[in-house]
Amino acid sequence: MNALTLPAKNIRFHIAGTILVMLVTAPAQAATVSYFLDNVVTTHGKTMTGTFEWSYTPGDFENGSGQFSQLYIPGYGSDLAPLSITIAPDAIEFSLNQSFHNKELDINLRLIGAFSPTHGADIDTSQDTNGNYLSKFRVAGFGSPGYNGGFASGAVSLQAVPLPAAAWLLGSGIMGLATFLRERKKS
Repeated sequence: MNALTLPAKNIRFHIAGTILVMLVTAPAQAATVSYFLDNVVTTHGKTMTGTFEWSYTPGDFENGSGQFSQLYIPGYGSDLAPLSITIAPDAIEFSLNQSFHNKELDINLRLIGAFSPTHGADIDTSQDTNGNYLSKFRVAGFGSPGYNGGFASGAVSLQAVPLPAAAWLLGSGIMGLATFLRERKKS
């Protein structure tokens, strides 16, 4: 007896069983969320832009890792190669990989709260009791005037991500199967 001659009840049972086996035996897949630096403006009125991806194992977001794919730092530029970038859900830090004579780059973006898979986080633009910014910006020696100070505004925001093609394919397959079963039941 082949699958086309089985009663609809048996087909539904086999489909449900197959889906359950796939869900139980599937290994945990790494998830990735995209973020961008949103309206990040220094106290000098200069805008910093960038996008990065955070990859993590579902259920363990905090221990994931991030990597910038695009970055522009006022007074420095956009070359990622000489930078050391540390990304954590509650802070992002930028510095030079090595010492360069008369060149400095030290940026600390402290976040209010932490970004997550479902939301971003604002940059802490406040100052301590001595007037020091909690999120700091220092860039000097790259052919433009040096900048030193804090941030006037900004956030790490979620990037809109389109639904993957696999989800559309799965959805259309399920709809086709449902239509097939409904038509088969009518006849």
